[in-house]
Amino acid sequence: MEMKINTNISSEFKETSITINAPELTKEIQNLLQYVSHINEMPNQIMASENNKIYFIDLERVICFFSKDKYNYVRVKEGTYKIKQKLYELEDSLRGKDFIRISNSCLIHINQVECFDTSVLGTILVRLKDGTQETVSKRRVAQIIERKGEFEMKVVGKKLLKILLVLVVSTVVIYLVLTIPAFYSWCDENQMFVNSDELLLQLNPDKIQQLGDSVGQFAQLMEDDLQRVQNGTYEEGTHSLAEYYDPLGFSVWSHIQREMNELVHQYVTLSILSGIAVAIAYTIITIKKMNPIFKIAIGYFGVMLIVPPIYMYSWTYRFWDVLTMYGNMPKYFYIGYTLIFVVMYLINYKVGVKMTQKLNESMKKE
Repeated sequence: MEMKINTNISSEFKETSITINAPELTKEIQNLLQYVSHINEMPNQIMASENNKIYFIDLERVICFFSKDKYNYVRVKEGTYKIKQKLYELEDSLRGKDFIRISNSCLIHINQVECFDTSVLGTILVRLKDGTQETVSKRRVAQIIERKGEFEMKVVGKKLLKILLVLVVSTVVIYLVLTIPAFYSWCDENQMFVNSDELLLQLNPDKIQQLGDSVGQFAQLMEDDLQRVQNGTYEEGTHSLAEYYDPLGFSVWSHIQREMNELVHQYVTLSILSGIAVAIAYTIITIKKMNPIFKIAIGYFGVMLIVPPIYMYSWTYRFWDVLTMYGNMPKYFYIGYTLIFVVMYLINYKVGVKMTQKLNESMKKE
C-alpha cells in the first residue's frame, strides 16, 4: 500500500500531531496507528513493509540498510523489506547504535561484519554474516576503522565490567557462605547461644574452665606488669598496657578479638581464589566460538589444577608435592566449584535456547 507523507512545520503549532486521511480503515493503517501510539516506547525498532504488509523490525536483527533504484531497504536474515527513511536520516537517528555508513548507498550493522576483503579489481568489500557482500567507499575507510575500534572497545569494556561484577559478587557470596557457618560454629563451640536459666545449667564446665584459664593467664601477666610498673622495676622509657586498661577486662577483649580476627580472615584467601576461578569459568563459558570440550578442559580442569597450589603457597609460602597440595585443599572447594561450573554452563545454555525461541516467535508473529 502506497502512502503519501506530508509535513507542515510551523511555529504556529503548539504540539506535534499526526493526521491520517484514507478511504477506509485497513489493517495496514491499524498497524500504523499502533506503531505511532507506541513510537516513544520502541526506540530500537524500525517500521518496514513488503507486499502491502507492515513489519516492526528490531534493530539488533538488522544486517544493513541500502538504497536501490530510488528506494530504501532494510535487510535481515529472513529477507529484505522496504523502508520510508532516507539513509542520511537513518545515519543520524542511529548514531551511537553500532551502525556504520560504508558508502552513499549502504549502512551496515557492525555486529554483522564477517570480514573485509579486496576484489581482483581493487574494490574494497565487506562480507556480512548472511553471506552477502557490499562495496566499501575508500573515502570512508578511516571512519569505518575508527567506529569499528570504538565498537570493539565498547564490547570489551562491557565484557570486562561483567567479569569484574562476577568476580566481586562471587567472592563476597563465597566468603559469606564460608564465614557465616564458621561464626555460628564458633558461637556454638564457645556456648554463646544461651538465653535462659535452664540452658545456663547445661554449659560445658571444661569449656568454661579452658576459657577462664586462657583469659586468666593473660590477665595475670598484665597484673604482673602493673606490679612492676608500680614497684619501679619496669624497663625505663616503656609502658605497659596495664597502666591504661583493666587487666581482666582487656584480657577478655583480647581473647575475643584474637578469635574473631582469625575467624574473619580465615577464608579471605580461599574466597578470592574461588571468586577468580568463577570469573575465569564465566569468561570461558561465555566465549561463543570456543569448542565445548575446550571450555570444560580450560574452564574446569585448568582451574582445578591451578588454584590448589596457589592456595597452599599462600598459607605456607612453599610448594608441596602433588598429593599434599591437592589432598590438603578443602574438599568443599572441589565440590562447590564443580556445582558452580555446571550451573553456569547450564544457565548459559538455557539463555541461548531462550533467545533462539524468542527469535523464532518473533518471526511467527510477522
